[in-house]
Amino acid sequence: MHDRMAPLAVRGRVPSEQRALMSPRSTRPRERLIRDPGRIPTLVGAAAPLGLTATHTRIQRNVTEDLTAGRDALYAAESYGATVSSKIQPFTQQIEGLDSSGDLRFEGAANSMAAGFRVWADNYYNKAQAYLYEAELAARNTTTSRNPNQFAVLGVDTDENPDLDIISQFFDNRGSQNFPVWHPGREEKKAIEVKASTSDKVASMDSLARKGMQQLRKREVAGGYNQLSLELHNDNPGNHWPLTEHMFQTNFGSNFANVTQGDWNARLTTVMQQMKNTYGLNLPVTVNVVQGGQPYCRVAV
Repeated sequence: MHDRMAPLAVRGRVPSEQRALMSPRSTRPRERLIRDPGRIPTLVGAAAPLGLTATHTRIQRNVTEDLTAGRDALYAAESYGATVSSKIQPFTQQIEGLDSSGDLRFEGAANSMAAGFRVWADNYYNKAQAYLYEAELAARNTTTSRNPNQFAVLGVDTDENPDLDIISQFFDNRGSQNFPVWHPGREEKKAIEVKASTSDKVASMDSLARKGMQQLRKREVAGGYNQLSLELHNDNPGNHWPLTEHMFQTNFGSNFANVTQGDWNARLTTVMQQMKNTYGLNLPVTVNVVQGGQPYCRVAV
């Protein structure tokens, strides 16, 4: 059992009253002229970024209520990990008992139960990690006081939203260079899907990449996006995805030091272009593969 298991609820099981991430008090933002020659404005007075969908704004609550509810959920989560460990412990002890009994009748059952527990624990941890990565991306992709302002909105429904909507709002100067008058201009929207795995199996990362591309295809079909992005966290230092086992052994002598940045990017481009073609995506897709907090290959297909 991983000690770092984070008790984050699986999307779709969160109570509906906790889902609203941003809730405008009005559906129409107030337009303001901002006369500040030294500073690009934030959206002061605007209800919410214009790109927010009905799904994001369907529950009318204010920002303070939403932040309080979210923080309360995280505080409750701090003790939840210990609860999960204590509740699963009797089950793991039963497996150990079967394995140590020496009774051949229990050998097959013990093997199957232990294998199932390992996968369950890995999935639990991977989901928790993915949520943490989403939070980190949200923080990095929210910027104001510049042109464009950028807002990261965490998805509330896997079927309807990506893990992150990144909404960029540009401003047009309708004044002069010395006395600018900034008006909200065009808006661009990017969908980001985040996947994480601790498996040492190349096939596991392949599966996550495919799932991510399928989800991005769904976002493209829904419309409204200018860019698509897939963030893949390969959290097992021994997993050499996107290289196959044969490639890693034959071409690089099973030594990571022999793989150049160009090798990583070339292989990732081939793999992701094939997936893009398979699932019929038309918009450009940026794919970023990270391990230990550091990107080791990044391409656009």
